[in-house]
Amino acid sequence: MSLQSLNRFPSSTSSCITTVFCLMGLTLFPAMTAAQSTDLSGIASVTFQRPTIADFESARHEAINGVAELNTYLGNDSNAVAWKQFLKLRELNELLSTLPAPTFEPIDFDDRDRELSEIESHYLDQIQSIRETAARLMGKHKGLERGVISRMRESIKRLVLTSELRVDATLEKGFHVRRDNIVAMLESPHQNDLEFYRVLLPMASWMDQYGQAIDWTPRAMSQWSRPNLRVSISSAAMKQVTLRPIRETKPIEECEDGRRITGRALVTGFAYMSPVSSALTGAPHHMLHNQSLLYQPPQCQIVFDGNIESTLNGSEGPISFGLIGNTRMHGITPVMLGTDRFTVLPIQTSSSTHLRTRHVSTRRNGVGSRLVRKIATNVIEKKQPESQRNLDKGAVERFSTSFMEDVTQEILDAEVDFKSDVLAAMDRSDVRPTDFHFVGNTNHLEIGMTLNGGFGLGAPPITPPSIIPSLPTFSPRSDPDVTIRIHESVVERVAQRMLAGETISDFSALIQSAGLPVSEDESEQMPDDILIELADDLPVTARFENNTLELVVRCDRFQVGRASPIAVNFTVRYDVRIDAGNVKFEQIGDPEVTPPESKRTGIRFYTMKNVVARRLKKEIPRENLLEGFDLDAPADRLGHLSFDTADVTAGWLTLTLRGDR
Repeated sequence: MSLQSLNRFPSSTSSCITTVFCLMGLTLFPAMTAAQSTDLSGIASVTFQRPTIADFESARHEAINGVAELNTYLGNDSNAVAWKQFLKLRELNELLSTLPAPTFEPIDFDDRDRELSEIESHYLDQIQSIRETAARLMGKHKGLERGVISRMRESIKRLVLTSELRVDATLEKGFHVRRDNIVAMLESPHQNDLEFYRVLLPMASWMDQYGQAIDWTPRAMSQWSRPNLRVSISSAAMKQVTLRPIRETKPIEECEDGRRITGRALVTGFAYMSPVSSALTGAPHHMLHNQSLLYQPPQCQIVFDGNIESTLNGSEGPISFGLIGNTRMHGITPVMLGTDRFTVLPIQTSSSTHLRTRHVSTRRNGVGSRLVRKIATNVIEKKQPESQRNLDKGAVERFSTSFMEDVTQEILDAEVDFKSDVLAAMDRSDVRPTDFHFVGNTNHLEIGMTLNGGFGLGAPPITPPSIIPSLPTFSPRSDPDVTIRIHESVVERVAQRMLAGETISDFSALIQSAGLPVSEDESEQMPDDILIELADDLPVTARFENNTLELVVRCDRFQVGRASPIAVNFTVRYDVRIDAGNVKFEQIGDPEVTPPESKRTGIRFYTMKNVVARRLKKEIPRENLLEGFDLDAPADRLGHLSFDTADVTAGWLTLTLRGDR
């Protein structure tokens, strides 16, 4: 196993999204295709930063302290003992405590003739054992998202990265090559098109991955990186999911100017959630993505439309009267969504009230009673405009108070569900995106994230393709319920995190580690005589163009049975189309086997090339099907979601779904 893979733990991806907030994505931002900022040219003077022995010891002690903190946090009861055994804290602490400082010279792993010394081999084995043991800190077990575990996991990742930078001499060579290439690209005439970014962003991501050019990479991210995974829910779908009929009765009891008024207010109507425009027009991209803004506009709103029918009975002296008021009310409660909290802003209302007299009576009998009632009626009608205003104000205030209490509690419940079902699941698998943003407009509410395995840049700053491919804007089907957009960089960054330098012989375990189910029959059919050692840098590259997914897998070693291993690249292409509400991936041609770009091609490669090609043709499925699905309540109101359109262009895979409600 290459040392370059030691800062990546085997990880599993999370499962389906369970709440309506998980169906949202990030609004498209304008392309930023202007000339590169001059401050980005500063990378030309950056040098490779190799940690010192003091840096290594500091990282090691931080990891040891993390284990001690977790031990203290867990305590000593029976449940704590089970957790300590599962996490192998004793073994991990022993490995960290006995890990020697790497005082030997950096190792050139490209030199195939160099033999490792006993000290070097022992050190590398111990680092690998730490990495494998620490892999238990990630998974699907509830509790792995706790802060104390996350801190310990991060401290071990820092230790492994520090070790890698101290020990691996090839990293410094790779740094100089990438730095010089970046400088050359920025200084030479170029167009900021897709091909430019396809070359540039992986090199900038490498700098971020290995903690190099630490003053330069944040500026590069701010200027070049955009969310590469976007999920949105349409306004109509959001209304369908959240629509709730309201019918409530509230008592009325007031005393005004000596008059006692009692009655009831019947509230009828509907409440639902809808997106609102939250873009800061003209704001720079880094401001749009800055979580520390003093003010962020709301991304959605809770809307109420309905009536408040007030039945009022009152008395003043010998006169009793009854009034009926009807208040037509429209209320909007803005909501701000964020990963730290969901914030409910005060309700904004507009209303109009019509008040009429139902009856006037008096306790007095005789010839004067009719006159008294007439006078009282005239007095009441004279005061009616003022009474109407007071009723409107009182009805709105009573409803607003009650409505805000209900909305605040429901949004709080939604926030708890979002954190437990989405963020916690990502934290358990250590795949939380580097950014996570809600942005809305009048058509949809979206959530966008940069899914990069914990490092690197996302999609380039080029406007993604339209959400609805191949459909005219006037089409009645031009507004899908859910839209999913995945950039090719998702595949590359996550593969870099999970697969770089990995040696794979158990394909069933590999698929299961990615969170995908494998039946016993499927497991038995998987090959057990193939061994693959993936490249340290960009083990998988992806190209999404012309309705075709192209994946290039780069292998430093590919061995079939007892045959001689060879270094190969193999390319698989899939056509993407919709078939009966499902997404069908159909292989185009046969897998293509080519020699690696950076290695010399000898006779052994051409001898084994056809063997590898035939085996890949046999093992790689010709077709794959992504089926429609159902969502949990309340999103199940959309019905069964079927895939409506599929489009692959300009680096993006765009899928739209529509419910059969």
